[in-house]
Amino acid sequence: SHTFTDAGCYDTTMQLITDQGTFSDNSYTVRITAQEVSTFTPPTTNNNGQSGIMFDIVALKDLRVTSFSLPVSGGGTSNIRCYVTTNSQGAESNAGVWALFSNTSVTSSTNTTVDIPDITFSNGNQVGFYLLNTSGNSVRYQSATVDSSYDDTRIRILTNAGKAIGSTDFNGSTFEPRHFVGSVTYVHTLTCNLKSGGLAILENEYNSSRGKDDGVYPTLES
Repeated sequence: SHTFTDAGCYDTTMQLITDQGTFSDNSYTVRITAQEVSTFTPPTTNNNGQSGIMFDIVALKDLRVTSFSLPVSGGGTSNIRCYVTTNSQGAESNAGVWALFSNTSVTSSTNTTVDIPDITFSNGNQVGFYLLNTSGNSVRYQSATVDSSYDDTRIRILTNAGKAIGSTDFNGSTFEPRHFVGSVTYVHTLTCNLKSGGLAILENEYNSSRGKDDGVYPTLES
């Protein structure tokens, strides 16, 4: 659960669901939804790198992925291509199953932000990502001996492979397993039903004549 009064970025809407009596007797329910921006950083360590990194995201809730942050060596400007597929596992060199999703110029740093067009996931959806630096600098990642997964209860990251650029974006050497290093930013919808006896809401503001604030605030289901 998530407390609505926590600090964060919210785009909030309110909807009256039931009116079992009158507003004066405070017998009604209000549904509150909020769009929360969250960032998940798996516990991985930058110890290696190549032109690109492949990994998968599995949605554990309905959400939208909006950007990545990752270490890119070399400084200066880099061009990051983002390819997507339904599942990157076993498709590391199969260009035919990948689609170029975005092509972004970024400033290379230990925390390089790569904005992408929003990708909407329904609960259970899986998308494979390939973040490729075409400018000669390396995308940093973690070398490993086994595949792993990491999650924050809303998204799960499946590790896959590092990739060297060749004469094409997909025919270079593959190094696996390699773990994504960085963070994923996503937007998730929180909802709750606020019943009478809590904080009465009318026309988006509290009105003491039509309810009461008894100090009990809603908790949003995440």
